[in-house]
Amino acid sequence: MTLCLKRVAQGVFRKLCYFASYMVMEVRYIPSLVILSVAVAVLASYVALNLAYSVTQAKGRAQAIWLTFGATAMGIGIWSMHFVGMLAFEMPGMEMAYDVPLMVLSVVVAVAGSALALFVVSRPTVPMSSIVSGGISMAAAISGMHYIGMYSMRMAARIQWDVYLVLLSVAIALAASFASLMIAIQLRDKPHRFVLLIAASVLMGVAISGMHYTGMFAATFVHDDSVAIKSSNLLVSSGLTIAVISTTMLILGLVLTTSIGQRILNMRMRRSEEIVSSTEERFRTLVEAVEDYAIFVLDPKGIIATWNFGAERITGFSDEEAIGRHVSILYTDEDIAKNTADIELRAAQAYGRFKGEALRKRKDGQPFWANIVVSPIYDRDHHVSGFSKIVRDITQLKEAEESMRSVNEELEKRVHERTLALEEREKELKGAKEAAEVANETKSAFLANMSHEIRTPLGAVLGFSELLLSPDITPSERVNSIEIIKRNGRLLSNIINDILDLSKVEAGKLEVEKVEVPFTEIMSEIGSVLNLEAGEKWLRLIVKSEGPMPTTIVTDPLRLRQILLNIVGNAIKFTEKGSVDVRVKMLFNDGQNKLAFIVKDTGEGIDPDKVKRLFAPFTQADPSTTRRFGGTGLGLVLSRELAQALGGDVTLLDSQRGEGSTFCITIDPGMHEEVLFRSYDPQPMKNVTNLLQVPELKKNLSNLDILIVDDSADNQALIQKILRSAGARVETAANGKEALERALHGKFSLVLMDLQMPEMDGYEATKELRRRGYDRPIIALTAHAMKEERKKCLDNGFNDHLTKPIDRVSLLEALSQYPA
Repeated sequence: MTLCLKRVAQGVFRKLCYFASYMVMEVRYIPSLVILSVAVAVLASYVALNLAYSVTQAKGRAQAIWLTFGATAMGIGIWSMHFVGMLAFEMPGMEMAYDVPLMVLSVVVAVAGSALALFVVSRPTVPMSSIVSGGISMAAAISGMHYIGMYSMRMAARIQWDVYLVLLSVAIALAASFASLMIAIQLRDKPHRFVLLIAASVLMGVAISGMHYTGMFAATFVHDDSVAIKSSNLLVSSGLTIAVISTTMLILGLVLTTSIGQRILNMRMRRSEEIVSSTEERFRTLVEAVEDYAIFVLDPKGIIATWNFGAERITGFSDEEAIGRHVSILYTDEDIAKNTADIELRAAQAYGRFKGEALRKRKDGQPFWANIVVSPIYDRDHHVSGFSKIVRDITQLKEAEESMRSVNEELEKRVHERTLALEEREKELKGAKEAAEVANETKSAFLANMSHEIRTPLGAVLGFSELLLSPDITPSERVNSIEIIKRNGRLLSNIINDILDLSKVEAGKLEVEKVEVPFTEIMSEIGSVLNLEAGEKWLRLIVKSEGPMPTTIVTDPLRLRQILLNIVGNAIKFTEKGSVDVRVKMLFNDGQNKLAFIVKDTGEGIDPDKVKRLFAPFTQADPSTTRRFGGTGLGLVLSRELAQALGGDVTLLDSQRGEGSTFCITIDPGMHEEVLFRSYDPQPMKNVTNLLQVPELKKNLSNLDILIVDDSADNQALIQKILRSAGARVETAANGKEALERALHGKFSLVLMDLQMPEMDGYEATKELRRRGYDRPIIALTAHAMKEERKKCLDNGFNDHLTKPIDRVSLLEALSQYPA
């Protein structure tokens, strides 16, 4: 410090020496302008600092506008003060001018430095490092503007600088700037802010003025005629006066604008504060009055700051017990371990709100269900200053929901059980309905088949019985008629026996009588009987044994014959060419002995999806089988029941469509001796066709050409005999397809049409004939004798319905009514 003062004293002494030697030019100051320059500096400082305060109160775009105004006012104020001081500076006999670009540069430096300093002042919180940087910026703005302004001077003199006085001027600017910024920052929110702001402004103005005049005193002007004043880009003293006056007016305008804006801003702030205060008071009163909600405020760390009456009523904690404690006093031990309270506060801060339902505890430790809403509270800088928390006791609601849930679950359970029961009942009813429909269809099909199967042989029996009464019949025809009657009578007897046996089985009254019988005797009898049927179709029947066979067996021979006749007879019936192979062998399994008959044919086989219908009563695997081969559909089911009664079973081992089927018949042979049974291989026999001659009848049908359509050769022969004896011309067809071709291409008076036939039945043939325009009479001649069949025939294009067995008189009378 002593060295610095010494250097200053030396500078003053040198300057006095310059004056003494008449080399240094005389300078003087106009006091009024000096005072004016100080006033301008103080006024500019006040404007700038006041605008800086306005910046702290503004937001967004308004903040930038206030900052721009403040920086401009401060920069121009410094510039104006400098050049007012330059106007106060005179050198007699010396003409002075100023370089305009450098003057502009000085303004820019002053405004830029002021902007940075005021920006520091306007921030909500200002650390010491920022205050230091702001002071340096302000001092740089003052010093830079001053020395650039000095450098802009143009005159017939040169300036010699005292470095120590220059440094002293900069130090004065720096100290004054730092002190004024400190005062403005520390005291801007105080109640007596205006007085303190005036003090800061005076200090800043004196700093600017002190720096200026110290810098001026650091300059020594030495006359030098070699320095010329250029005329371009210069501003003379008169122009400077105008510029300074204009700048001063600008500062005054900014002062006025600032005052008005500040007054408006203050009025708005006071009004806003009054509204906020009033609103807060009303809200506080409302919160305190709420009883059903716990409403309280937490600081950023979760410490309770306020506590209303509702919070005390719900939790049991009074405000003295709650305020100042962490909100976790309301949490269960499990939630405390999980740090749930802090998690909720972080979630509210991150997402703007947290909502949820959870268990909380009261003062006495009892849990309660709470509906929770946590919201962050922001200060004016949008920083989180705390949290509001609203808690509602929903224990009763939860209990009601739980009760309702239990009731709903019970109702749903009952409804589900009832629905299942209804579905099960519906399924049972549907099954019963389907079973009833199937039973009804099965019954109808069974009755229709029975009617056909019984009436067909019965018609042959009755018809050929009447022929035997004719005196014109030859001995050979008489023998053939008796054979036909005998064969159809035996067939009729077998049908009736099957029906009776099945009825006994279903009623549980089927009795079997097991006796000891020679095994070879049964096989020889079966072979001889079935060989006749096979021979008629030119089939080879092979009966062989495999392994040792018993000489005698203990069984019911009648039922065993019935089973073999059914199964082997079916194999023959459904085989058009090839052979039927019967293999007999003993089966030994788990200590049980079974006598097995493996029946394999080369017939049509059975489709896999129709196998399950094989052993259903009154049905056949394919309904068309009934039309082609006849039968009641009782053979397999009855054979299985009889085999089971004899200690065995009937099963289908294999069946391939178009390749044949293999059935296995097993029975319990009882006690037996093991001997070798030889194979039996009968030779096929030729079929013999019997020709019949029909005696003359009284009815005259010589005017009629009749087409007989029937799949039974016996029926064809009988009907031909009857009609030819009455003089009719007769042709025959074996099925509906053949009848269709003959009827359309022949000239028949009428058609006698059977209903159940292979290829195409009578209904289909009649419909097709009518569709093609056939208008001759078509009369149904069928074993289906029920009323429903008659109506069905008439509805499907038939002219009349006649039944079998054939009544010659009724037949001839019915046909005689039709013209040729």
